[in-house]
Amino acid sequence: LTHDDAATGFFACGTYQLVQEEGESAAETSGKRPRKGRVYLYQFEEENSRLERLQCIETSAILDMKWLPAWSSECNPYLATVNSLGQLEIYEFLQDAKQLHRRMCFSLAEQESQEEAPLALALDWQHDGKHIRLAISDSKGGLNLLRYSSQGEIIRERSWLSHGFEAWTCAFDRWSPHLLYSGGDDMLLMAHDLRTEQRAWTNRAHMAGVTCLLSHPRHENH
Repeated sequence: LTHDDAATGFFACGTYQLVQEEGESAAETSGKRPRKGRVYLYQFEEENSRLERLQCIETSAILDMKWLPAWSSECNPYLATVNSLGQLEIYEFLQDAKQLHRRMCFSLAEQESQEEAPLALALDWQHDGKHIRLAISDSKGGLNLLRYSSQGEIIRERSWLSHGFEAWTCAFDRWSPHLLYSGGDDMLLMAHDLRTEQRAWTNRAHMAGVTCLLSHPRHENH
């Protein structure tokens, strides 16, 4: 959870379940069926190979989750999740209590919009020492750039349509903080320049949907 405490063995797991009526097959399940999920917090003790479940939180179906490590001795790690209701939820990990405490919930749907919220598919954190940002991709091909304030509030910087189908993944460049990558079901891998609000480049050489990507924290060109 933190750079110094990487061996403490805490980890989180998110689940996704499409609710079916009794006797209904998965193929018959409507796309409007409720989706439910859970956030589990575990601790693994390496000395005795013991795995303990510390907490279970009922929520909507989880599509992605990522930790933001503690950046000073005065703060705790944070866990962000995105779910099937198009929501971002942020939890603070209370290390002494070994529990997750929900700090806030933010909906991707614009308040004035009458459209159904998209599924929030993937997220990434960015912390440059001063500001905390989050990027979220969604099932309508959109990208959402958010700022997490020191008061614990989420501020939407901008949202834009990037892909023709589901935007399955997004990630900040660990070496060039102005770059945001995204990948979608339209077989496109994109780099977005956050300074100019323009695409830096688009790649379709792999000819397949892009479902996951990650900027390497130790190697600049990977």
